[in-house]
Amino acid sequence: LAAKDTIANLFGSFTIFLDRPFQIGDWVIIDGTEGTVEDVGFRSTRIRTFYKSLVTLPNSNVAAATIDNMGKRNYRRINLVLGLTYDTPPERMQAFVEGIRAVLQANPRIWHDSYEVYFNNFGDSSLDVLVYCFLNVPSWSEELRQRHNVLMEFLRLASELGVSFAFPTQSLYVESMPDADATAPAALSNEELTDKVSNFGPGGRMARPAGVRLTHGFDPGTKHGGGDSG
Repeated sequence: LAAKDTIANLFGSFTIFLDRPFQIGDWVIIDGTEGTVEDVGFRSTRIRTFYKSLVTLPNSNVAAATIDNMGKRNYRRINLVLGLTYDTPPERMQAFVEGIRAVLQANPRIWHDSYEVYFNNFGDSSLDVLVYCFLNVPSWSEELRQRHNVLMEFLRLASELGVSFAFPTQSLYVESMPDADATAPAALSNEELTDKVSNFGPGGRMARPAGVRLTHGFDPGTKHGGGDSG
């Protein structure tokens, strides 16, 4: 039995060396074990988990397993929902959506050929905006750094446009209330909203970093008049 296991592990080693599904330093998920490949020997493969424990897997098991090599990803996905408060006016919602598109176009780390930004749901406590895009980064640390930068831009955009993020809450509505509009954001014309969004686009005053011209969605050079927010 021991000889059989040894032969199976040797064949597994040859399979790993020939196929090269991973290399030392790659972030992998093998049979539910997730971590960084630390060593590949003739009998076993060692994986350092994110809990800093060391897991040893027989190469016969590794060769037969489904291997998810996270380290070989060309892009890292950002998939999130930004919830705005229900008192957000339609024109500011549209400006916020187009502003996010401008932020993504201005960032050279974003895959510009594949992203989606839409107001896509009336949530229980929020007006939900879907943001789906990909980062071109080499490592998890860089992914976290660039994700931080992107989210900070979204926060700056929301502040600039005067929109607020929602959180789960229950509201009691009354017929009238003194000074009900005291904390409401100042009204902005379509032209003012257009200028604010343009500042976050490629080459804009608020853009970090500058990038290429916007190719779809909101056009910073287009002025919207009347009640049509574009």
